Amino acid sequence: MPKPKKITPKAILVPALSLLMISMLCAAALALVNSITKTRIADNARKTADQAREAIFPAAQFTKKSIGGKSYYVAAANGEALGYVMECSAQGYGGTVTLAVGIGADGAVRKLQVLAMADETPGLGQNIAEADFLERFFGKNGKLALKIDGGEMDAVTSATYSSRAAVAAVNEALEIYASIREGGSAA
Repeated sequence: MPKPKKITPKAILVPALSLLMISMLCAAALALVNSITKTRIADNARKTADQAREAIFPAAQFTKKSIGGKSYYVAAANGEALGYVMECSAQGYGGTVTLAVGIGADGAVRKLQVLAMADETPGLGQNIAEADFLERFFGKNGKLALKIDGGEMDAVTSATYSSRAAVAAVNEALEIYASIREGGSAA
């Protein structure tokens, strides 16, 4: 039987230091890519949100305000308040679902735009962005819930978590609207 080789400190340190150097180079490369793309990603998110507000209230001017730590936009045209746009998020199946929720001056949901839901399952959860699902919210107010949760809203087939996230985001927007009305700062 051959004698086992003796492990020397050099035999341990050389591979360990090599792995450390490779890890540090990879981390530096990731940090560089992040610093280069961070501004562009933020600009794209801002443009998407601006386009969503304009799609909800075309030809309106938007003023950003906040109440209770939550931001919202007042949409106005010709000096008259048309409604509000809130950007609200909730946890879906694969990640965060973010919606721009337009609420008219009457307190009813006017229109929705999906801002982010990239981690939802394609062909299932991502179907919450389809017009036939989003239109189910139009004209609604008060606390909403899916039928499976005792409410009146139909979920997207096989996408209950994503549908719940959309309902939760709309409910958050309606709560912000209620706070605006209660605070007397609506319009």
